Amino acid sequence: MLLPLYAKRELYFALAVKVAPLEDLGADNNNYIKRDQRFQHYIKLIGQVDDEISGFLNDGDGAGGGGGTNGYVLTYNTTLVDRYATAYNYRALKPPTVSIVVSGITPHSVEIAWKTSYISKFLNYRVWAGKESIYDPYTEAKISEGIKPIFFSRDPHSSMVRITDLEPNTNYYFVVGATNASDLTGYTQTLVTTLEEVIP
Repeated sequence: MLLPLYAKRELYFALAVKVAPLEDLGADNNNYIKRDQRFQHYIKLIGQVDDEISGFLNDGDGAGGGGGTNGYVLTYNTTLVDRYATAYNYRALKPPTVSIVVSGITPHSVEIAWKTSYISKFLNYRVWAGKESIYDPYTEAKISEGIKPIFFSRDPHSSMVRITDLEPNTNYYFVVGATNASDLTGYTQTLVTTLEEVIP
């Protein structure tokens, strides 16, 4: 987190000492910003960045100091498309939404596919299965304890799976989770009943 701040400070410093002293900045309506005003403007911006650096170091030193930002720079509260794992992005962005399509139901298998939206940058897909409901949106974990994914993929195009070795005429719950790079996961659950096995 400190590297962008130091880069910003260097930019403001370069503008202050290399650009601002060269000439006044004017417009067609004869409004001018004097060289010393531009210089002071950049110096104030440098001071703001110094305050951010100081606050970050105080809060992030592990000693419990600082003003309560826990090591995060909070001055510029905006979602950044290339800063996916930031605390603000996690709070501000919405989780992906998932819709499931079921097909190919047999006594021993089922095929499920899914579509996602609001997934700003893909991270992974997971699929869980169980004979009882395994998804609870009111819990922090969302998925029942002890249930492991039966499918995992980091391929954004891998959005379908065939699940085999199922029992005939049995209810199964399937949950699909789509996770983006900010570690936000959208879930959806569907109930499928396998077909009865026909014995010739």
